[in-house]
Amino acid sequence: MRKQPFYYLIALIFMSSLFAGCQKPQTAHFASNADKILVNSQRSDTLSFRLTLFTKSRIADVSFAGWEDSRLKDAGYQAEVIDSNNDTLNNYGYKDLFVKYLTIIVTPPENVVGNCKISAILLNVDGKPRRIAFKTPLKHAFTGGYIATKSFGFVIPSEVAARVINSQEALISLELVANEDLVLNKVSFLDFIEAANIKLSINDQPVKEAAFPLNLEKGDTVNFSISVVSAIADSFSYVSTNIVFEYTSIEDGTTHSGNSCLSFDPVYLPAGVKTSEIDAWIDDLFFQ
Repeated sequence: MRKQPFYYLIALIFMSSLFAGCQKPQTAHFASNADKILVNSQRSDTLSFRLTLFTKSRIADVSFAGWEDSRLKDAGYQAEVIDSNNDTLNNYGYKDLFVKYLTIIVTPPENVVGNCKISAILLNVDGKPRRIAFKTPLKHAFTGGYIATKSFGFVIPSEVAARVINSQEALISLELVANEDLVLNKVSFLDFIEAANIKLSINDQPVKEAAFPLNLEKGDTVNFSISVVSAIADSFSYVSTNIVFEYTSIEDGTTHSGNSCLSFDPVYLPAGVKTSEIDAWIDDLFFQ
């Protein structure tokens, strides 16, 4: 048999490599959004966050299997896995992928006040062991996490859609009621998120140029509309942190802060799940 010229063989190898490189990335039979989960939060009783699994076949059952970190295991930290899929997600499929939307609740040992750091969690998925590693380790302090104080009451969501991150249109709405004369020094976030623009009204009267510190009298109701930005998170990230309000009491001149957990979720169930948003999320995670 006549041999093919050497240069023809080289060209054939080059073209094969080129076409292979042009193919869309293929997902494995099991994947998650763990690389885009950012958690640095404070709450005295539990750490709660969302995790989404993507598989080639539907998942029936997921449970907590243990910790990889011996410090969490030896200290007695426990975790509960809750299936948070609704009917839309149970029937959803896109590009041969199915979704299992989970809530993970981590509970510290009794009477423990301290911090925990989670780099990975072990799950049992339909009888198979699965290790979920977080690109950015999750951090949580089992302290605080309650914004209400004797100085003011608050109406604040515990969860908002991640689409508000880096959006000029989507805003976070909050309400504060002053129970005494006070000065609101600033509104900020513990980590990952920054307030870009704050619009507010006091007793239904818009404040043209909102600036801190803000003097409030007893009985004043303040409504906030806050746009947020992030250098490391986007609308496809899951972020859990705390919103922090620093204030000074007029009565005694002391400065305090109140805070509350707030998460930004790409799958925001209270607002209704739009499958087109989940399609875009999967494309961003696996097919870009």
